[in-house]
Amino acid sequence: MSDQASIADLQQRLAALEPDATPGQRARLLSQLATACARAGLPREGLDAVKDALRLTGAHGLLHEQAEALNAASMCHYFRGDHMMAIASGLDAYQGFSRSGALVLMGHALTTIAASCKEIGAVDLSVEALEGCLNIASRSGDAFLEARSRNTLGIVLGESERFDGAEQHLAIAMRCLESIGAVAYLPKVAVNLGAVFKKRAESAMGTGDEAGAERLLRRAVALLEKIPPMEGEASLFERADQTIVLAEYYFLLREFGAAREYANEALELGRKLKLSRVVIESCLYLGRIQLAGKELAGAESSLKQVLDLARAAELRDLQLLAHRYLADCYAAMGRSVDAEAQAATAADMSLANRAANQEAQREVRQLWEQYFSRHPLIGPAS
Repeated sequence: MSDQASIADLQQRLAALEPDATPGQRARLLSQLATACARAGLPREGLDAVKDALRLTGAHGLLHEQAEALNAASMCHYFRGDHMMAIASGLDAYQGFSRSGALVLMGHALTTIAASCKEIGAVDLSVEALEGCLNIASRSGDAFLEARSRNTLGIVLGESERFDGAEQHLAIAMRCLESIGAVAYLPKVAVNLGAVFKKRAESAMGTGDEAGAERLLRRAVALLEKIPPMEGEASLFERADQTIVLAEYYFLLREFGAAREYANEALELGRKLKLSRVVIESCLYLGRIQLAGKELAGAESSLKQVLDLARAAELRDLQLLAHRYLADCYAAMGRSVDAEAQAATAADMSLANRAANQEAQREVRQLWEQYFSRHPLIGPAS
């Protein structure tokens, strides 16, 4: 079942709960709804469900259900881009699950923590957490946890340019999912594997190997384009995820016609599914395509739209990119004052982001010591 279908199903189940349903039953459904919303790119809606779940669990002293709600909150904050809140909520969830010995749930909490650690640059902590997840998966024999852990580890290693390890973990993640019939998650892993190929291509470009870079990008394109279509609503969400990535890859290949086609398709799907990041990234690539084609007025309009939408969605990474490309756009227009202003804003944001990440890393390392000195990561698998 797709995340979108899960949301509809969970909303129906909540509405159909009998008046005598226990607070725990309602809280669990609310946490499941929050998780589905986060995965579907609707984290704000997910946090609304989390708040209701935490009110119930707090009022009735439901400690395990409270940990489930905090774990859902961690995922919602991650998809909102608030990584410190994601880590803090995840650590509280981990501690709550550890009290009842819920080993697999501890592992899932750690996976989200690891993803946020990667986003703030604490790669060593991310890898440490994911190694703990794999130990938990080995001890419990949970193939889905192993797949999720290896998928995230593949992302982390890929962005750290440890490409061979990244590809190995992602390939194993796919085999794990296939072994338990969880094929609905295969497209997500395929997208992440494509990202590793793209990172390899960027590395090749850096050494002047343009032919090697092109081969890697076409390998990424082929991987995504051969993903079999899913049925029903699942196909729409997965298609949105794939099309925005394909727009990027064709842009890097300088095949701007295909890039524009995919960006427009992603934009349409993003609007239909109310996926803010997909909409904003689509507009960003349309702006970059227009800029590359010297359609400067159109590029300015698209990039300004990116800036407005990214501010409203509090997505600072996309705001930063909009300022950078607007600087390029104004430079191409001969508007040097505007170009310098946009470049200066981008530079200020980059410095602020770097400082914020450094402060976040300090705080996270303190939290790490606080939590895992009392609740250590699971040791070597027996």
